[in-house]
Amino acid sequence: MSFLKKFKSKDFNKLLYSLSWTLPDWLFYYYHSYLITSNDPEIKTRTYTDYKIKFVTLEDLPILKKFGIKEELVKNRLKAGDRCVIISKNDEIQTIIWGASSSKFLKLGGYIFDPKDNGCTFYAGYSIPTARFKGLFPTAFKKLYQSYVDEGRNTIYAGVDSLNNLSLKIHLKMNFKIGGEIYYFIIFGISICYFKSWPTPRNKYHIFFKRPPKNLEWI
Repeated sequence: MSFLKKFKSKDFNKLLYSLSWTLPDWLFYYYHSYLITSNDPEIKTRTYTDYKIKFVTLEDLPILKKFGIKEELVKNRLKAGDRCVIISKNDEIQTIIWGASSSKFLKLGGYIFDPKDNGCTFYAGYSIPTARFKGLFPTAFKKLYQSYVDEGRNTIYAGVDSLNNLSLKIHLKMNFKIGGEIYYFIIFGISICYFKSWPTPRNKYHIFFKRPPKNLEWI
């Protein structure tokens, strides 16, 4: 097997992730992700009577803190104009998802993404294990998406970890398509992004130290 084919293999991909999880981030870090996009996502939702669905405000800081999200982080994101939808039950968050309409630095993937005037970027989507396969995530997703559609932002972007095959399959069934593919390495503090494909013209490589030299929020 050639090195290139071996590099693309699932086993080698998992090996790089294992090293990344074991070693300090500054020494070695690896993340392989897909940028997915859609102009007309097909989102199937359910009607719930025992769950509370809402946009996050500063009044929700206690429940978010209980969920493990720091108050300062929530304040900074809301101040920057980001939005968050949570679905809760008995004052415990079951599902959460964030959205942004401005340029952001995606720290997991190592790249800057700007959804422009007609788009939005979804990030930090998560459902607790006991809430999965109940249709909660699509419901939160749709509520957040509709708020951007009402402003004329119908193009949606999101990142999916290459190891998360289930999430990728679900999004593809929701009328998403793969718009980009990124390999991200940190080696001795130097960050290297390789853009195998991307929806807009750009250089194949982006190399920087610590983080891009722009005053952008990290997500």
